[in-house]
Amino acid sequence: MAEDFRSREYKLFLEARERKPETFYEKTCAFSEKLLGKVVDEKSGKKMQKAIDFSHLKLTPNGVMAFTILFTLVIAIPATILFVLRSLFSYTIAAAGESSLNSCIKGTYDAVSRTCNAAYPGLDVGMYIFVIAVTIPIAFYIYIYPYHLRKKYEMDAGSEIVNAILYMVSYMRNTPSLEGAVDFAARNLTGPLVEDLRKLMWDVRIGNYLSINEALLDYAEKWERNKEFVESLELLISSLKQTGTRRTKTLDEAIRIVLDGNRESARGYVQQLKMPITIIHAMGIILPVMGLVLFPIIAIFLKVDPIMLFLVYDVMLPLILFFVISNTLEKRPATFSRIDISDHPGLPPEGRIFISKKTVNPFYIGLIIGIVIIILGLFMYVGETSSVGAGEFRQAEGVVPAIVVIFGIAIIPAIQNILLSMKRTEIRDHVRTIESEFREALFQLGNVIGTGVPIERAVDESLKRIEGLKIKKLFENISQNMKRFGMTFENAIFNDKSGAIIYFPSRMIKSILKAVSESSRRGVGVAASSMISISRYLRGIHRTQEQVKDSLNEVASSLRFQAYMLSPLIAGIISTMAIIMIDILKSLAIKAPSMGAAVGTGFFGISSENMGVSPFQFILIVGVYLIESLILLSYLMNGIENGEDPIGRQQLTGYVLIIGVVVFTATVFITMTMFTPLISSVV
Repeated sequence: MAEDFRSREYKLFLEARERKPETFYEKTCAFSEKLLGKVVDEKSGKKMQKAIDFSHLKLTPNGVMAFTILFTLVIAIPATILFVLRSLFSYTIAAAGESSLNSCIKGTYDAVSRTCNAAYPGLDVGMYIFVIAVTIPIAFYIYIYPYHLRKKYEMDAGSEIVNAILYMVSYMRNTPSLEGAVDFAARNLTGPLVEDLRKLMWDVRIGNYLSINEALLDYAEKWERNKEFVESLELLISSLKQTGTRRTKTLDEAIRIVLDGNRESARGYVQQLKMPITIIHAMGIILPVMGLVLFPIIAIFLKVDPIMLFLVYDVMLPLILFFVISNTLEKRPATFSRIDISDHPGLPPEGRIFISKKTVNPFYIGLIIGIVIIILGLFMYVGETSSVGAGEFRQAEGVVPAIVVIFGIAIIPAIQNILLSMKRTEIRDHVRTIESEFREALFQLGNVIGTGVPIERAVDESLKRIEGLKIKKLFENISQNMKRFGMTFENAIFNDKSGAIIYFPSRMIKSILKAVSESSRRGVGVAASSMISISRYLRGIHRTQEQVKDSLNEVASSLRFQAYMLSPLIAGIISTMAIIMIDILKSLAIKAPSMGAAVGTGFFGISSENMGVSPFQFILIVGVYLIESLILLSYLMNGIENGEDPIGRQQLTGYVLIIGVVVFTATVFITMTMFTPLISSVV
């Protein structure tokens, strides 16, 4: 057997890359491929294989197709069997007489023929069409999911491109070594781009590429959609052939190109957003809710069950809305990486919060509170309906209990998201503040050092220029370490036990200080130049971030108004109109027998028993749809404004749910108070 000469580090790297399928999607694709075998040829799967390789997924195009087919068959075959059984084996029972209604199974009595039209358990036409209509788009989404993950990976990795170029340029200003620059970036980045850069380094070391230049040029082809990144990499490579001021200008140009690209991409994205946002607003929120007004009439005359309304509005529509929103966010250009707070010592474990020094899952806190509120609402409904006698009429029956139940449903995700985001938001805001102040502090330190002052004195003098900034504490700690313990500038920052950076857990600050400390080894002049240049880069990045934020702000503000006010307001008004319509029809149905033979036994066949939907059911259906739409709007808002930012999404979702449900509740009660007395005087 040939001896394995690979290093331990390389073996560990390969083990990390050659992982087994971990996600549910990867595992299901692997299982489906094993079950169905080969269902697609290699030629047909080439395009998908590129998306799979780009996203580092552990699956094959054949596995994706097998999962798609298996899912479709598992849903469609049982649904078709149930539909055929119900269609072929229906039967009619003669049940003449006025008492026949009570002897029929609910929903099977035909008032015209006075018969019970019964059938074996199964799916009727409407339910079968619904199942197939939901299955097809989900199956299609399963098939295109690798392409979705590729776009998500491009966004996640692309958001680190600015930092990657910044780190490489900062390194190369002092040391014109591209291999060292790539290694420096790989050691200081935190997202998916890290794995790509590490692989490049190993490919060069084991001989897959002759040089890092060749490796980077080959890697640039993978990012052909991000031309600015490709151009910046080419400039970094060309800077190696230059010297002095010309090399510095080329490195500066690499930063400028990637920042300009971000600005232009954001502007273009804002222009593209107008039509999708209009579709989401009109077709996804406004028109569906307004269409609910007609449902009481449709339910009565077409005998549509409330379950069908629930499936259409609370299952199908949110799925369609989710697909449209996901497609919209996939087109968002990668801008800037989110603030990394993973090094902060006060950060709770993933998905948990600290309560009395113990970690707790906030979902259970929300669940307990939500269940208590839901049970209260159900008890209220039972008490309210039990006090109404047969044939009696009570306006807005079950409205208050339904709203209580809706509030209980909304409070579960609201509390979970708010509690999860509270501490994390506090930490992130602190890190964001010190990172924004760092560029000014670095500039002042560079200016002082540039006058020829020793670095120990320069740190003390720069403290006077950054009074009132939180970042001042970092430089105070550096100064104390150098004075008290005789540490070098580098050791004063990065000492394992008392380094100043320990109390400022920002990866960006840590990475920049590494570059600065390395430059200080070559003299104070080089250090000063490095500090001033990097602070200028950081200022440019900040300016570009603000411009991108301004570009997206108009769209985000419109969505914020829609989520907080417009959607809950429209849902509340429409709910009141539908409830009033139900009350009018029910009142007429109860009074019809006393109005004489002209109207028969009911008002156009309407009776109190076949009203189709009650106010309680209607409010529940509308309320659940509102909760789902608010969660999706929060997902859209955060995605447009911040990209992939779980902390921002959690915080936004929690507050949008609470405010939205409160606005909905207030709207229902105010409009009911205004219009119900007017209707009562008429009927």
